[in-house]
Amino acid sequence: MIEDKLAALDAEDGCRVPHEVAVAIVRGQSPILALRKYLGITQRELSASTGISVSYLSEIE
Repeated sequence: MIEDKLAALDAEDGCRVPHEVAVAIVRGQSPILALRKYLGITQRELSASTGISVSYLSEIE
């Protein structure tokens, strides 16, 4: 599921943003939070895959 959503984001120019992510960002949501929610992953999953702590990710979001 996550892999399918990531593959859908892959554009030749690298500039594709899903509509619901763009709307969330326009409404003031953090881009990282909006994309994470779109992908359906938890902060713990994202922190593990990026190597940053959950608490730091929470601050960023």
